[in-house]
Amino acid sequence: MLDALQELGEGACGVAVVADEVSDAELSLLAARRVRGLRVNFVTPQSWGKTTQQMLATLARKVAEHPACGHWHIQVFAHPEQLVQMASLLAALPVPLVIDHLGHIDPKEGTSGAAYEVLRRLLDSGNTWVKLSGAYMRSTAQDRAYADTLPLGRALVEAAPERLVWGSDWPHTTAPPGSVNDADLLDLLMAWAVSPSKMEQILVDNPAQLYRF
Repeated sequence: MLDALQELGEGACGVAVVADEVSDAELSLLAARRVRGLRVNFVTPQSWGKTTQQMLATLARKVAEHPACGHWHIQVFAHPEQLVQMASLLAALPVPLVIDHLGHIDPKEGTSGAAYEVLRRLLDSGNTWVKLSGAYMRSTAQDRAYADTLPLGRALVEAAPERLVWGSDWPHTTAPPGSVNDADLLDLLMAWAVSPSKMEQILVDNPAQLYRF
């Protein structure tokens, strides 16, 4: 990723994955290379094994205390039940929080479950963002319109359009090769956002604020 950032130049920034024993020197290096935050993954096994809540708390503290990491965020990818379990910790993080992949919420549960309630409380607090990405991971729709995700996506857009960002999640490593089309995912975003003004907010204004473009 750092090689890519160097090649792409000032128009690119990144989010890094590091272990919780990351040093101040490494964080300084990442900041100098236009890294804007750290991703903490509770879903996929990492090189160190199982990610714990303590690891998340440690990384958030290090980011908050490091002078070179001003405006950084912590991006969390977790199962819905993990979001519920970590609700108090997530609400108390000392840095902005980004919830990845729509909270990984099952479209059949949508806005009726406990995970969405946690997501809404975090959004309402003003310190949390949600990434509108990875809809195909939980969708059981028979086509690529992913229509079963419409209620969840539209509810998030209605609740906090100013704190949503979008990602294609390319190259879709969790899906069979060729099964996900990025153009379909962009069409889905249009269906979630409904209006051109909210599309521009999600694709232009919000990432400019979060990632400091």
